Amino acid sequence: MFEDKIVADLSSSTGESSEMNEKESVPQSDSREKVALELQSSLNLDSAVKAELKNQLSGDCMEVCTELLAADCPDQTCLKEVPSLKEESPTDSNIGSGDKTSSDAEAEAGHGLENDSSEDFKDADFVGSPTNCFFGKWEGFSAIPEWKPAPKRRPERGALNLAVLSGILPGTVSDEEALQRNWEDLSGIHPPVLGQEGSGRFEFTVMCYNILSQNLLEMNKTLYAHCQPEFLNWEYRLKSILEEVKRWDPDVLCLQEVQEDHYREQLESVLIVSGYECIYKRRTGIKTDGCAICYKSAKFSLISCVPIEFFRPPADILNRDNVGLITLLQPLTPETAEAENVRTSKVTPVCIVNTHLLYNPRRGDIKLAQTAVLLAEIDRIARINPEEEIYYPIILCGDLNAVPDSPLYAFIRNGKLQYRGLFGWKVSGQEDFSHEPFQRRLEVPLLPNFLGITGSCQFTALCQKKKTARQRYGREFLLQFRYCEPALKRPEDLILIPGVTDLKPEPPTDCPQTGLKIIQPDQDPLLSWSATIKHCLNLTSAYSHFLPKKVRPEVSTLPMGYGVTVDYIFYSAEPIGRGQRGGRRQYRDGPLKLLGRLPLLSQEDLWAANGLPNRLCSSDHLSLVVKFGLDPVVS
Repeated sequence: MFEDKIVADLSSSTGESSEMNEKESVPQSDSREKVALELQSSLNLDSAVKAELKNQLSGDCMEVCTELLAADCPDQTCLKEVPSLKEESPTDSNIGSGDKTSSDAEAEAGHGLENDSSEDFKDADFVGSPTNCFFGKWEGFSAIPEWKPAPKRRPERGALNLAVLSGILPGTVSDEEALQRNWEDLSGIHPPVLGQEGSGRFEFTVMCYNILSQNLLEMNKTLYAHCQPEFLNWEYRLKSILEEVKRWDPDVLCLQEVQEDHYREQLESVLIVSGYECIYKRRTGIKTDGCAICYKSAKFSLISCVPIEFFRPPADILNRDNVGLITLLQPLTPETAEAENVRTSKVTPVCIVNTHLLYNPRRGDIKLAQTAVLLAEIDRIARINPEEEIYYPIILCGDLNAVPDSPLYAFIRNGKLQYRGLFGWKVSGQEDFSHEPFQRRLEVPLLPNFLGITGSCQFTALCQKKKTARQRYGREFLLQFRYCEPALKRPEDLILIPGVTDLKPEPPTDCPQTGLKIIQPDQDPLLSWSATIKHCLNLTSAYSHFLPKKVRPEVSTLPMGYGVTVDYIFYSAEPIGRGQRGGRRQYRDGPLKLLGRLPLLSQEDLWAANGLPNRLCSSDHLSLVVKFGLDPVVS
C-alpha cells in the first residue's frame, strides 16, 4: 500500500519503526488524515499550503490529497498506488471541457462567447491548468477502470482550483500584494535636453483603460461567474474606476467600453470637475457603449477632433459598429499659457488616438481593415505638411483585440504585412481555429477602391499628384491616338524631306476611321492593391509584454480564464532597422520620449486575486499608464 510506504519512509528517517505497526490499528478516518499530512510533506509544500490543507481535512481529506497528488504527478502514476483514492476522489463530467467557442452574433457585441450556464463555466478548468491532468478525460488510463461522476464542486473547491492554477492558495497572499504594480521609471535613459530640469521638455501621462460596459457585463454573466456579485455592481465599480483614475492622475485619459448613459449622467460631470475636457463617440447601430478621450484643460488645448466610424457601407468588410477618436492636442507650457496664440509654442502638437477594434477572433480580416482605415485617418490628421510624409508625434491607445506579435500587432509595429491568403483567425492570434473545416482567408484587395485608401494606408488625395499623372497614362492609353486625325495631320512648320516627312501614315484596315472609341485612362496605380499592406507612421509599443523579474508574460485581461495582452499604447519613434526577412523592427526614441510606465501583471498574479473583475480592479481589463516627455523644437 502507498500509505504504508510513506509511513515506512518517514519512520525510518526518524528511527521510530514501531509507528508502522501502530498505524495498522488506527481507525480508517484517522488513517486518511495522517496520509494527507504525510503527503503534504512528501510534496515539499510550504507552510501556507500546509495550513490550507489542515483547514480542509475535516470533511474532504482524501479529496484534497488526490488533487495535490494529481497536480504534482501529471502522468497519474501516483494514483495507481492508492486504490482508496480512486474510489473516493471527486470529479465532474463537465470539468476539463473549458474550451469555449465564439459566435459571430455575440462577438459583435464585444465578447463573442456562448451563453454557457454559470455553473458550467464556474466548474470548467482552464486550458493549460495543472488540474487538467486530474480532472480531464479518463478513458485512456488503465489505473482507473471505472469512474463515477460526483456532485458538482462547492465554491470553496473552485477557489482551490484557481489556486492550483496560479500556484498560490487563497489567503496566502492578500489582494493588495497580488495586484501591486510598482512604477517603472525610465527617465534616466532620456535625460532632459540641457541635462537639467526646466529645459523645456513637456512631460505628461497617458492612461488607456477598458472599463467594461455594464450592459456587456449583464449580457455575458457567465464570463464573470467566478466574481463575487457585490463587485459586479455598477455603483461599486464606478467608485473603484474613479479611484484608480484619481490615483494615477493622467493628463490624457483614453477609455473604451464607456456606456453612454453612464458617461452622460456620471462620468463626464465627475471628470469635468477634476479638470478634464471630454470627447465621446458612441458605437454605431444599437450599441450602447463607445470610446472617450479626456484631457486636462490646464495642460492641453484642442486643435481638432475627428470621430472615426468603421461602419462604411456598402463595403462588406467594414460592416461592424466599432469606432475610434483622433484628436490633435497642443501642449500648454508656461510660455504659451500667457500668449494669445498657442501655436507660437516650441512644443509641437500631439496626435492622441483611441479605438476599440472588433472582438470576434475569427474575423481578423475585419480587424485588419479597421486598422487600415484608422491608420489612413491618422496619416491625414497628423501630417505637418500635406505634401510631405512628416508627422506630429502620435500616441495610439486602445483595445485592439490582438495578442503581441500577432500579424496585426506586427503590422502596426513593423509597418508592413503580407496578408494574401492569411487565415482570418491568425490575424489577431486570440484563438486557434485550425481544427475547423472552413477557414476564411484574406483576399486582395483588402479595401474597396471607392474608399480612396491605398495599400500604404493613405488617402489618394494626399499622395503626390505628379507621380500619379505620370504613371496613370500608360502605353496602351497613348497608342490608341496614333491614327487619330490630329496625329495624321502634317505640321505646317515641319521641314520637308523627301521620303521622310512627306509621307502620310496609313491607318490599318481594322482601325475605325470615325467614331474612335477612347479607352479610359488606367486605374490609379495608387489604388492598385498588392498582397502587402504598409504604413509609414513608425509606431512602437510602450510596453515590452514581458515581466523579467517574474519571468512571465504581461497580461491585460483574462478571457476564458487564460491571460493575454490586447490593450496597447503605441507611440512615435525613430526606426533604426527595418528588420531582416520580415523580422522585428528596432526603434529608438525621437522627440517623444518614454519616461516611465506602470507594469502589467502576470496571469498568476490575477488569479491569486480571484481573476478579473475583483475587489480592487473593477474591470475585466487592467489599466495602462505611461509617462512621456516631448522635447521642444530646436530653432
